[in-house]
Amino acid sequence: MKPDDNEIAVAEFCLGTLDVAERSRLNDAMKRDPELDKLVQSWERRLAPLGDALPLVKPPADLWAKIESRIAGAGLPGTVTVRASEGEWQPMAEGVESKVLWQNAALGRQSLLVRIAPGAIYQSHFHAEDEECLVLAGDLSFGDHLLKAGDYHLAHKGGTHPPCSTNAGCLLYINTAL
Repeated sequence: MKPDDNEIAVAEFCLGTLDVAERSRLNDAMKRDPELDKLVQSWERRLAPLGDALPLVKPPADLWAKIESRIAGAGLPGTVTVRASEGEWQPMAEGVESKVLWQNAALGRQSLLVRIAPGAIYQSHFHAEDEECLVLAGDLSFGDHLLKAGDYHLAHKGGTHPPCSTNAGCLLYINTAL
């Protein structure tokens, strides 16, 4: 005896192998057709012993966090999302580190988070291209020029910054050349 299309679809439904569209179609059909619903229940009873025959496996402790991260990482089409827990901080100088958020080689630009520890100093540096800086938290000083959380700073191409320092530490968003 060859199973009909409904029988195969219901078996695949119970096994979880149908694609989203077919699963949705079958769910709608079950609401209208009690015989189809009975067929699903029959297949669920037939397949249940298979699950009982398998040993229980404890998933890794970090599995749920990985699932959430992948779901969150799916994001919106045409966008990039970097979570606070993602990416690696790289040392730039003593007490200064950065994390790349985005890079575009074609534009020659990148976005970074820069973290500077309290009391740390970042040496004077030249800007080959415009560099934007937004202070997200803490304070940042270029000599007597003090920036606080929410302050925006643009260093134009060809300029040189004096050394910068921070009393309380700071977190910066930087958009700069690669």
